[in-house]
Amino acid sequence: MKRKLQVVLLVMLLLITNMSFAELAEARGQGRKTQERVRERVAEQVYKQRPDRENVAGQVYSNRAINAARVAQIKQNRQIIKELNRTLKEKMALVREELKEVRKNPELLPDGKEAAIKEQLRLIRENRENFAETLGEIREERELLKENRRQKNAPGMRGNSDNIFAVQETRRRILNSMIADVDELLALLRS
Repeated sequence: MKRKLQVVLLVMLLLITNMSFAELAEARGQGRKTQERVRERVAEQVYKQRPDRENVAGQVYSNRAINAARVAQIKQNRQIIKELNRTLKEKMALVREELKEVRKNPELLPDGKEAAIKEQLRLIRENRENFAETLGEIREERELLKENRRQKNAPGMRGNSDNIFAVQETRRRILNSMIADVDELLALLRS
């Protein structure tokens, strides 16, 4: 009987351990299932946050197109400034010729116009000084732009090109003002 009791206790003990192993295995399985569910959710969230390759490619293409347009605009502004400068030089040559004529024949110039001519010459000199102050600014910004391009600093590149646009606009405005002043001076000298 003692032996039977030992066998029964041993069988019960084995059954209990099997059940506990089964529960443990089931818990592990559920744990694995839970881990898999968590991994799936995390993967979904990461995938949603990861930008689409097409979207990123579109943004890169868009940024490149914008930069190309900015470069084209800078080049176009540069050409406009060159043309304005050329026009100004041609008109200043005409002014010099007219001033030589007036110096040779001072009786051609009425007394009232002398003060107006001096005022126009003063305005032209002031504008020329303002123009000279902007001379190296574009070169400096261009060097900074190249450095930002090497470092792939898009906001810095945009800022540099905006600064170049601002300097170019200032130079165009000054040149247009100088041309208008020279035209008035020519009108005064020729009348």
